[in-house]
Amino acid sequence: MSYIYILQGRPQDALPEIERESDNNIRLHLYALAYYALGRKKESDAALRELIAKYHGIDAFQIAEVYAFRNQFDEAFEWLDRAYAQRDPGLIGNESGAPTEELAQRPAICCAPEEAQSADLTLRGP
Repeated sequence: MSYIYILQGRPQDALPEIERESDNNIRLHLYALAYYALGRKKESDAALRELIAKYHGIDAFQIAEVYAFRNQFDEAFEWLDRAYAQRDPGLIGNESGAPTEELAQRPAICCAPEEAQSADLTLRGP
């Protein structure tokens, strides 16, 4: 529910829901999003730093999503590359994840077209 609140522009309503989240990596991901949406950049940065430090090997897609939400697209693409290399399950079925939608509008892609075709990925241009 907290993720929905964030996407609806109600990050203040997301905070109590995030507190109840039992998985630390999910909680850090959501705090990084919610705090950024609330203009609390230092707290968002701290949550993102901890997410990267503790979960970079398993949550590359979630890290990319935070960067995309923050309009830091170069960093988002770097982490999407890592997610692809790690075969991050967050990539599956995410044709239009809300924070990553903006990335689909950018001309850069994270891999060569032949790699994407062999991996059955959909490439989108400008």
